[in-house]
Amino acid sequence: MYKPKSKTKDHKKKLLVKMKTTTFSVEGMMCGGCAASVEKAALGVQGVQTAFASLDSHSLTVDYAPETTSPEAIMKAVRLAGFECKL
Repeated sequence: MYKPKSKTKDHKKKLLVKMKTTTFSVEGMMCGGCAASVEKAALGVQGVQTAFASLDSHSLTVDYAPETTSPEAIMKAVRLAGFECKL
């Protein structure tokens, strides 16, 4: 009888990583394209799972693995995309 392999230890570790949510203030977003650029920049940072940019509140909310990345790394990526980003 065929028994599928169990998930690897690394996969199990990834499932156990506790995510952290942080909201940043972002200046310079003027349209949906800007918001998409901010989200793309944040999602390009290793360890970022989700990113939502809001034009209404000029903010970026990110879920990330604190063992893998930091708010500073996320802010740097957003700044490199051409937007001011602060905690």
